[in-house]
This record gives sequence, structure tokens and C-alpha cells, in this order.
Amino acid sequence: MADLSQSPAEIFTPNNPNVVLTNINGYEVPTLELSDKRGSYIAIPALNKELSDIAKQFINGHYITEIDYDKFNGKVAIIKAYYQH
Repeated sequence: MADLSQSPAEIFTPNNPNVVLTNINGYEVPTLELSDKRGSYIAIPALNKELSDIAKQFINGHYITEIDYDKFNGKVAIIKAYYQH
């Protein structure tokens, strides 16, 4: 779990052209497709626990294989939903 230097509000700003609104478990949330050393993932703001229950689901056309998290100010802020190409 990494520590973020930006808040989720800064990352998922409505002005970001890469932000896609996605329905996840009944919630309409902003998402971003990103990557790190581990691989490609969909970043999701950690608004509630139900958004973490997405392993083995398709999100934005990607099959989610693993879940991880990033923190901001000591609290879980981003859900990282990893997928394989």
C-alpha cells in the first residue's frame, strides 16, 4: 500500500479527460486506467467498502484479477483493481 502525494479529489478531477464514470456494484464512480511496477490497473476512489468487492469481475472491459490500495493522509484513498491485457 503506497502513500499518495495527491488527494483523490485532485486525481479524479472532472477536468481530467482520462476520467471515466463507471458503474461499479451499483455506484457511479470516476475511474482511471493507470499502471505501476506491478502492472495495469483501474484506479477507483475508495468511497465505500462495496467498491473493493470487484475481483473476478469485468470493469471497463477488463477482468479484475487482484485488488490493492493506496493511502492518503493515513487512510485508504484509492482502490487499485489490477487486470491482465
